Amino acid sequence: MTTATSKTKARLTELTELEKHIQIIDNGLATFVDVGRALAAIRDKTLYRFSHDSFEAFCKERWGFTRRRADQLIVAANVRTIVLTFYPDYQAPTNEAQARELAKLDPDEQADAWVEATESVPEGEVTAAIVQEVVERRLAAVRGEEAEPPTEPEEPPVTLDGLGQVVEDETLANEVFGRVDELKGLQRDIQSIRKQVKELAPQPIGAFIRLQQIDIDLKNVWAALKFSLPYAVVSDSEHGWLPKDHYDRLPQEQK
Repeated sequence: MTTATSKTKARLTELTELEKHIQIIDNGLATFVDVGRALAAIRDKTLYRFSHDSFEAFCKERWGFTRRRADQLIVAANVRTIVLTFYPDYQAPTNEAQARELAKLDPDEQADAWVEATESVPEGEVTAAIVQEVVERRLAAVRGEEAEPPTEPEEPPVTLDGLGQVVEDETLANEVFGRVDELKGLQRDIQSIRKQVKELAPQPIGAFIRLQQIDIDLKNVWAALKFSLPYAVVSDSEHGWLPKDHYDRLPQEQK
């Protein structure tokens, strides 16, 4: 067999293996163990190189998830393998959430932590929260601290417009209504400048300050900022929102 023929045969073998792993992942994204093992094989054997320059680009285009997500699945599958290696008679983690909590520990602790979690609920279901408690206790022991109970996930912050309505559009929430305080801060700065100018005007250094004109100009700037403050989401307006003065002038059916 020639060298060229050997290379061709090896390439075909690798392509066949790649397709097998891709099929596993396509058909079993819910089966984290098989998916994790398939992803590990594609990554470790660089099987992605037939179509992509990197494992990350391969995962992103093929399944729409990041390199970090792929690594999570690989680690979760490895955790289950470790548990079964040390405790073959125990029911191993059955879902990725359980395995991902165990992955926070060193590999030589993962199996023991799983056994501890299962024995804490002999008649119940070993949830990811129960595993988390065990893992946090063990991590705290390493740090020499007392483990804190898991906290409830915080509600994501919401942004309200001037009408008290939730701003659903992310851009409007972050770039418009979420920045109203910046404009209000400028208004406060202007008021502070007015006060400082009035204090300086009677002093020798303020002999040429045109107090009346400066005060009028600063009042105009303050008012211009006030009338430009975002007030209400109006989807069919040019910018998707309007200041209060503009909103108040809308016909009732457009509000």
